Amino acid sequence: MLEPDLVQWLIAQPLIAPVIGDRIHPQAASAESPRPLLVYRRVGREPFRTLDGPAKPTLVRMQFDCWGGPLATSRDIADRLRQTLDGFAGTMGTTTVHNAAVDNDVDERDDAWDEYRTTLDVVLFIDEIPIPAT
Repeated sequence: MLEPDLVQWLIAQPLIAPVIGDRIHPQAASAESPRPLLVYRRVGREPFRTLDGPAKPTLVRMQFDCWGGPLATSRDIADRLRQTLDGFAGTMGTTTVHNAAVDNDVDERDDAWDEYRTTLDVVLFIDEIPIPAT
């Protein structure tokens, strides 16, 4: 599956590991979670189709929130993530990625947590692995 493969791959990347380590969370992180960190979520999936049915690859849109406290820190994390993912093609565990592209980024201040986050949208063209019949 994409998400666990992506997380393990990111943890091993030289621009991500020294700053984030394994602090990569699905969907949300608590206010008490050590910073800096990444939060990821799948925000879209568009399978390609032909007249014969489903075709490869599948377009998956992921969103990453880069939490780091000050704006400069969240932007640094986002830049590291951008340099790591943008243009990537290869394998992440069992997932084949034909292309990854950073599509958008935005800075936001979270007043409740008194910190900034930079959000990146990343589009990945992947081959999904069929779930075996039981």
